[in-house]
Amino acid sequence: MLSKSEIKSLVRCLGDASRFITALREREQIAKYVQYPKIPPALSESLAVHALRNGTLLKHQGPFSAVDLGGRVADIIATTTSGKTLRIETKAAGTEEFATFGPKDYEADFLLWLLFGDLIRNGQGGKCRVLVCPSPKDHLPWRKDRVTVTQLKSAWTGVIESAEIAIPV
Repeated sequence: MLSKSEIKSLVRCLGDASRFITALREREQIAKYVQYPKIPPALSESLAVHALRNGTLLKHQGPFSAVDLGGRVADIIATTTSGKTLRIETKAAGTEEFATFGPKDYEADFLLWLLFGDLIRNGQGGKCRVLVCPSPKDHLPWRKDRVTVTQLKSAWTGVIESAEIAIPV
């Protein structure tokens, strides 16, 4: 898991890489094929762990006695003080607002989808919105590999909560 200072550095590096690609595309027409970097899972998972630990996310499920990366079981494993274990998956999206979903995402107790917009591309801090999706398999009528935020919101049965978490700068 990344520390807060490592998160700051990674956000700055991703912003630098994105601005370089933008400038390259302005100089070289063929650079339109150069892709912007994706948001690394280490970033979204670390931000989520910090937010779970400080009570910003899933506070109605906590308090938590432990929140750690989950390895092969889930992106994050959170254990409440009463002993209940939650399997949490994370997704991240920039300006395109899509993600690739797999079986663990649908089977999770919670899916946290961090929506960065252009914060990462610009290398800025600020707040990203998080869609808090409990038990995706119970709320989605389909299982798609590639999912957009619009598809998720329109197909979701029930309420999708949302929260904001700070991106350290």
